[in-house]
Amino acid sequence: MSDHVAVFIDGHYMLSSGVGALLAESDKKNVPRRFNVVGFKNSIVSIVDRIAPGIRILRIYWYEAEEDDPDSEYQRRVILGKNGIKLRTFHLDSKDDEIEAVTLEHIAEDLDVLSNNNAISDAVIVSSELNIDELVESVQARGVHVHIVEIGRRELERTLDLRASVDTFTPWSPASLRRFLLPNLKHLREDQDRLLDPEIYDLPLDEIDDLEEVLTAEDTPPIYRNEDDANEVDEVTSELDEVGQDEEVLEEIRFSVSRNEESEVVESDTIALYVRGYVENMLDHQIRACVQYWSVGRRDVPTIHDKNVLSTCREGMQRTLSTEERKVMRDEFMRIVNQIFVQRNLEIPATPRIRESLHKRSSGPKQVSYAPPTEVDEVAHTEITEYVEISVAELDDDELGTCLEFWESGQYGVPSIFDKEVMSVCRQELGRNLSESEKHFMRAEFKRIATEIASDRELQ
Repeated sequence: MSDHVAVFIDGHYMLSSGVGALLAESDKKNVPRRFNVVGFKNSIVSIVDRIAPGIRILRIYWYEAEEDDPDSEYQRRVILGKNGIKLRTFHLDSKDDEIEAVTLEHIAEDLDVLSNNNAISDAVIVSSELNIDELVESVQARGVHVHIVEIGRRELERTLDLRASVDTFTPWSPASLRRFLLPNLKHLREDQDRLLDPEIYDLPLDEIDDLEEVLTAEDTPPIYRNEDDANEVDEVTSELDEVGQDEEVLEEIRFSVSRNEESEVVESDTIALYVRGYVENMLDHQIRACVQYWSVGRRDVPTIHDKNVLSTCREGMQRTLSTEERKVMRDEFMRIVNQIFVQRNLEIPATPRIRESLHKRSSGPKQVSYAPPTEVDEVAHTEITEYVEISVAELDDDELGTCLEFWESGQYGVPSIFDKEVMSVCRQELGRNLSESEKHFMRAEFKRIATEIASDRELQ
């Protein structure tokens, strides 16, 4: 069985109950108006690390009913997908269907597939349904630990049976909810934020401004750095009025002149504080992957962490970081990751040499480059096999049949569509590109594991 955890989120319960919990906590002073996906994912990682320490997250599933507006659903899918969360939508046959029960049915289907394929060792469920004893017992019988996360406190009598049957029962604290259910509508990012509909998520309509008015308000005068900037805008405005230029062009010029991306003061200590908070919540394998990434000569921050740390700093400081501040952020990330690596006594290939350099790096700016690995070391061997097992376990019978036909026709390697996907998973988890020998090993493992699973499913 693979030591991975899958997280199953009832989206409607997550947002509506999350909003309700915060409103009850704050007496409606700070009404949540937006859902920040990056903050949500960081909170999930923190919860998983607490209830199942040391176990990697295989995937986070988010379940919602289909919407009539396809553009809205596409936007949700893009926002979640960019942040590594898989959206599962379903159709409600009638208005009488209870969304919580239908959601649980789809959660049960995915959980059943993953547990049958031995793809996970733990399952975290965030759902309002309490009558899930049969599902819990069925999954636990296959050796999977089941963890329930509750949003808002329900009466103890209602949850006693569920608490007794699951492995852990954890409340989602208001402090954690505030990391991603935010009242502030400034600095919205279309790839990270989702506006909450007052009617759907029970926002107090008498205490919240119309979202569209808030976002399009024009009564706030532009802020300029000095009089010269204001004069420049006036001059450009006059010129554009004379030639009848498009108002959109005018707005772009106003924005480019008035925005203050280059902060005069670099808040290094504040940035370091947010970066350290993010890094301390990283799992061991993520720390190890970053160090491995740098050990082969790379001197940048892996993309997935760069985006998340930048978002964390932006949310905390409530503004965009300047170019100089971003440089400070990335330097701090590398320094703190190296420190945590040493503090946790973690190891990667070529440990003596790399760890010696890490001790030097954590106390000074000097950094050392190493040549990329030319052979598949033991750690990479184990991790690549694990990632391939997860990917192959999720293939259905038709996809496995396609692979078998591919090999029976005398072709070598892995069918292109699967090769790219598995390669991407390995690259992301290892935090670096695979060497040629590692690619060869990955493809050989894919064929071996796929053949074994096909045999188990009696497809051959």
